[in-house]
Amino acid sequence: MPRTGSRALLGAAIALLAVLPYVASVRHGFTFDDIPLVAENARIRTWAHPGRMLATDWWDGRRPQSLLWRPLTMATFAVDYPLARLPAPVPVRLPDNSAAPFHLQNLLWHAAASVAFFFLLAAMEGGVAVPVLAAALFAVHPVHGEAVLGIVGRAELVAAFFAFIALRSVVRAARGDDGEGNAIAAGVALLAGLAAKEQAIVVPAIACVWVAYEGREAWRRPAVRRVLVALVVGAAVYLGARAYVLGSWTGTTPPPPGVLDVDNPVASAAGAARVLTPVRVFGEAVRLLVFPRILSADYSYDEIPLATHLDLGTAACLLLLAAAIASAIVLRRRSPAAAFGLAFFLLAWLLTSNLVLPIGTIFGERLLYLPSAGICLAAAVAIAAVGRRLGAPWVAAVLGGALVLAGAGRTVARVPAWSDNRTLFAATVLTAPRSCKAAGGYAAELYARGEMAEARRFAERALAIDPAYPEAHRTLAKAERVLAQGEHDAASRAVLQGQARAHAEAALASGDLESRADAWSIQGGLALDAGDLVRAEDALRKALALEPNDLVATEGLGVVLAARARGETDAGRREALNTAALAQLRSVIDRDPGHAEALQNAAATLRALAQETASPALAADRTRQADAYERRALAASPALTDPSAAANLHGLRGQRLLEEKRFDEALLEFHAAEALTPRAARVHLGIGTTLASKAETVPDPGPLIDQAIASFARAIELEPDNGDAHLDLAIVLLRSHREPKRAAAEIREYLRLVPDSPMRPQLESTLKQLA
Repeated sequence: MPRTGSRALLGAAIALLAVLPYVASVRHGFTFDDIPLVAENARIRTWAHPGRMLATDWWDGRRPQSLLWRPLTMATFAVDYPLARLPAPVPVRLPDNSAAPFHLQNLLWHAAASVAFFFLLAAMEGGVAVPVLAAALFAVHPVHGEAVLGIVGRAELVAAFFAFIALRSVVRAARGDDGEGNAIAAGVALLAGLAAKEQAIVVPAIACVWVAYEGREAWRRPAVRRVLVALVVGAAVYLGARAYVLGSWTGTTPPPPGVLDVDNPVASAAGAARVLTPVRVFGEAVRLLVFPRILSADYSYDEIPLATHLDLGTAACLLLLAAAIASAIVLRRRSPAAAFGLAFFLLAWLLTSNLVLPIGTIFGERLLYLPSAGICLAAAVAIAAVGRRLGAPWVAAVLGGALVLAGAGRTVARVPAWSDNRTLFAATVLTAPRSCKAAGGYAAELYARGEMAEARRFAERALAIDPAYPEAHRTLAKAERVLAQGEHDAASRAVLQGQARAHAEAALASGDLESRADAWSIQGGLALDAGDLVRAEDALRKALALEPNDLVATEGLGVVLAARARGETDAGRREALNTAALAQLRSVIDRDPGHAEALQNAAATLRALAQETASPALAADRTRQADAYERRALAASPALTDPSAAANLHGLRGQRLLEEKRFDEALLEFHAAEALTPRAARVHLGIGTTLASKAETVPDPGPLIDQAIASFARAIELEPDNGDAHLDLAIVLLRSHREPKRAAAEIREYLRLVPDSPMRPQLESTLKQLA
């Protein structure tokens, strides 16, 4: 066994090797499950209510079919939160540039787990070569990317670290450490590992296998028995606490028969598929551990099809599994370390294999973090044996070094894919082309970034895989609603709105609670677009009945109530509706102080209330509040992922300033909107209208009129069917006594586009005068 000083130096080298391939990830944002569990997780933002953080399940009750309890991992997220670079005020979803402390802690845990694995093997083995090589392979193995690069993968890292610590206590007991403190340390380490992730429950079984490989003498040692008892006690304490918190020691509820679980189709499978599919997945796991050329962040339906019968591929996987089990038994005497490595892998894999009980996913590379340690040990033993057989240790060193370099290189190449949610989903739709979840997730990201056409394409691709997939229906409904809002042709707009309603209804019929709430919210928005305020309010209230904290539905209800107020003739009812609308919008702002749209809508509602009040002091106070909300909305707009949403805020403020005849300020706002969305016709309309209005107040209006005409012409170029642009251009030409033929042509085009215009008689009279 290497001396203590040498071991410390080797451990430091292993830690450095574990960190270096992932250094660039410190600049990454939040991806996949990081968003609900870290970026949007209110539980990690304060220690004032530790029970809220530590005594709730992983998903905070949002996924009752797969309850998990990981209080230690949740607590580590809370440690990172104060260190994050947070904007003021802090939004509901933390921005990507605040993720650095979370990623850094992941790197430290991966380094710690790699070092703990090295020290475990150093205690087991008599030499240095195998522990160093196995730990080095573990440190750089590409399959660990998901666990290290995804912040929520920390559960794997922490659980593995404490599993290695607990197993080292077993080895120490067998090798002469008779102290009771060693047994206590083992039990505490296992309890900590289980509090990080339940997969650590396999540690007592792995410990028993190692003791069995050591022989009868190890069983007879009282210290060994004390450590094993401590492990069992630690596991029992965790299971009892888990049952108390979750109401179940397993916390897993399979879906009803015939109901597809997209994350884990094995959970709802029956007959041969229930057993054969996990066997097929075993083959995929071995492929990734041996030759990780293709890596993916998702393997859900239908990336790994259900194996309904014993085909050639499944039979090969079954033979591979049988060979691994046989090797773990046969090699016990000939190469106990290699045999133990295989046994370690099989036992650690078994719990997440779906063979024993269904878990939340059919497969994930993160699930191989702990099992891979056994494969790394077996590989290191095999490489060392090659060197001994050839009588040339340098051959083993070269081969081992080449594998470590290859693993590090593949890991470095994988890191950029996890930069943010868009890059991750863009990579995943290529590596998992049959996954409806990958296609649907990419569609949602594209929608959030305003790329509606591509969002539709990938959402439709997801539905081609699973026609009932609710997330894809929701994304299609939202994308088609946005496209309908920008459609000038009434028939095309009606078609898009009808399609959006159909997809919202499909999500409502097939989705879980969250999907149903979102579907009702979408239907409320569609009803609002159609001017049906009664149906819109009903749908949004149904959404809030399912998800009382849904910010989108809460803001939508505020917008609907404000719209109802604008159509109300009774002053008392109008004020009551505006007051109720303001309460809804302020509820959103209280929970998400940086919610730009809610701030802007609250400002508009306050201005409406200010106009209604008879008290000058109250009106002035409400106007001041409105101004403050408006400034906050504009300050928050750069954080919006959709440039059109940010531009809309500037446009709304510009419109208000225009109405108040504050032309220079209005122009600044419209130009800010233009910088964000240069191809938005409505922005150029706002600029043109402001310039034309300002021209009426200056001694030399000519230059302003020229600019206004150019802005209206640009709007027409961008949207030839925009009737308002044609009419506004005609009006400015007429008022400036310029180009009467062009003015007449613009009026005729407006009347063609808007045949039922209430201005038709007046405009037809103008045309006669121009003839």
